[in-house]
Order: sequence, then C-alpha cells, then structure tokens
Amino acid sequence: MTEQVEGYICFYTDHIAEEFISIDEARYMALEQILAILQGGVLGYPRNLLGIIDEKGNSLQFFVQPDGEIELNLSVPEEFGSYTRQIEQLECYTLLKKASRYIEHMPVGQVEFSGWWLE
Repeated sequence: MTEQVEGYICFYTDHIAEEFISIDEARYMALEQILAILQGGVLGYPRNLLGIIDEKGNSLQFFVQPDGEIELNLSVPEEFGSYTRQIEQLECYTLLKKASRYIEHMPVGQVEFSGWWLE
C-alpha cells in the first residue's frame, strides 16, 4: 500500500485567471490547494496546464490541447520520452484526489510511450 501524499511541487498556467507559476518557479503546495486549482477550472481552457513533481523528481502534467482535449504526460527522462494519454477533466481531479507519495505509483491507466527526438 502506498502512502498518501500531503502535497507536491506544483506549477501551472491559467490563461483565463492570468495566473502563472513556471516550472522554474514551481513551489510546494498542499494537495488540497492543488485540488482547488483544478476545481477552479484550470483545465477548462486550451493551452492551460497543471504539473506536479514528487520528492523523487518525477513529474506528471495535464496539458489542455488547442482542441480542448486534455493530455496526461508522465515524463521519463531516463527513457528519453514520456508516457501519455487523453484524459477527462474529472478523471484528473479523481487521480490527484487518490494521489500517492510517488507519481510512479499513481494509477494513470493505459498510456503510450512517446520518445523525445534528439537532433
């Protein structure tokens, strides 16, 4: 059984509320605060995003595509890529509500690997 988490390092972009915390300025937020940002509708507008980083440095991001679809993205730098899938807004909230201490233990569902192409 995984430990429940109290919070994560968080970054997000909300073009409607004009609120931005870049990944370089990411800061620790309690899980309740992150869930409140989700409930505030951050994932309801194209090009908005919400990302979290656990204590191991693993990251999980939700990005709203230009067409309004939300992409879940689990970065895996050691594999030079990310695991991704389309996800519904309510599922993003539910996933974080049940969050575990380490992102790698979160039940993200069926994902596809997408390599980062280096030139």
